[in-house]
Amino acid sequence: MRTLLLFSLVFSGCGRDESSSDGPDVSCWWRLFIGQVDECIPDREPVIEADGVPLEDPDTFSPVPTLRVSWGPDSVILDIYDSPPEAQYYVGLTETAACEEDTCWTGEDCFLGFGEYFYCHPAGRTGVELLYNGDFDNLLEGAETVFPDDRFQNNVTIYVEDATYGLCFVGGHDPSYYDGMGCTVVELY
Repeated sequence: MRTLLLFSLVFSGCGRDESSSDGPDVSCWWRLFIGQVDECIPDREPVIEADGVPLEDPDTFSPVPTLRVSWGPDSVILDIYDSPPEAQYYVGLTETAACEEDTCWTGEDCFLGFGEYFYCHPAGRTGVELLYNGDFDNLLEGAETVFPDDRFQNNVTIYVEDATYGLCFVGGHDPSYYDGMGCTVVELY
């Protein structure tokens, strides 16, 4: 599909109306060529985050999404940028520092678990927000984490599984925790 779209764009002359900087793409007949009869979508400026990290247009995607983790006063938020429109993700958090091997919280790692605990957070195309202090025994996956607050932000490794394409990405304190899974190591912003 991407090859056909690229071919269509190159040879259709699809371009922006130079007389109108905020108008829609005027030669979008190529959409009809590939069967997309919906309205043409105007180009958007790249998103620039408050911390100065430039992120791509949210309507574009690459095989490796950009991941941003924010540990706030009430929750940890994972933002996912550059993901495909149909993307479905699972997110794992695991404590990999400042703990003894048998006491590190790994129950939300989507990988090995912690004794009887094995949680894996479903996330949408743009990410997930997890409230702190979830109950070990009845954790609401995709909404809560057992981590109590932001003190753990430098001790956690994050795992993101792209359920649509079968890819996985790891970042944070110790990506080697997920060695053997074939994940791509990424920087977390």
